[in-house]
This record gives sequence, structure tokens and C-alpha cells, in this order.
Amino acid sequence: MFQIKLANLESIRRAHNHFLAENERMLQEAATLAGKHSIDHVRRYPEFTPRTGTLQRGQKFLVRRTASGRLLFLRNDVPYANPIDKGARPHVIRARRAQFLSFYWKKQRRWFVGPKVNHPGNRPYKFAYRAWRSAYRVEGQIIARRMTELAARF
Repeated sequence: MFQIKLANLESIRRAHNHFLAENERMLQEAATLAGKHSIDHVRRYPEFTPRTGTLQRGQKFLVRRTASGRLLFLRNDVPYANPIDKGARPHVIRARRAQFLSFYWKKQRRWFVGPKVNHPGNRPYKFAYRAWRSAYRVEGQIIARRMTELAARF
């Protein structure tokens, strides 16, 4: 007569639920750390010449949970972030609120006063792209390390 010993499925189910909860917590933490890293990356390596620091302080992140997992959104709410990041073609700047534009032109060391000015454009600095790429790399490293630690505990 053979005797078969069945595994305790309840303890396996509890361990599995514990693993899933730890995994969920780990993914949230990895996304949050990657978002913080992207903000730090923009502040430490802006790629452009910072003047007031507003553009660096405008970098934000949001971790949103979806049906398929978590998404890390990086954004910059400063109005001129997109032309700095992606570049701008030469264009005309016209006075809107007054009859004339007035500003000090450092290059020629004089005041400019006129109804319009031809902006030469600027090259793309890609600071947001580089911050995203760095955050992606850091998130992958964190997930790989934490998954190894988590798997070793079970």
C-alpha cells in the first residue's frame, strides 16, 4: 500500500500572495526612485546653461498604476521647456502687450527697442530625453537587483 502525502496548498497560496504583495511594493518603489533620479539628473546635468533654475525645478514625475502594470510619466510644466529640449527653428518675435520690445542685448552691450526681433533659433539640448533614458536604466537596475533579493527570500 502506497501512501501519498499532499502538499499543504494553503501555505503555498499564502506564500504566493506574500510574494505578489512584495513584488507590487518593489515595483512602486523602483518607479518612484527612477522618477526622483530623473529630477536629480536634470538638476545635475542640465545640458544647457541654467539662468534662473526654473527649468530644472519644473521637472516632475508621476507614477500611475494601470491594468498592465505601472507607468512612469516625466514632465516639465515650464512653457519654454519644449523649445529648449527639442530645439527651435529661427522665428520672429513680435511685441504683443506693448508697441515695442525692449531688452538689454548682452552680445552688443546695448538696449534693443523695436516692434520685432528675429530669433536665430536654438539647437535641441535633449535634457528631458537624457533624464528619461537615465531613469529607465536606473529602474531596470533596481528591478533586477530587488527581484533577485525577493526570489532569494522565497
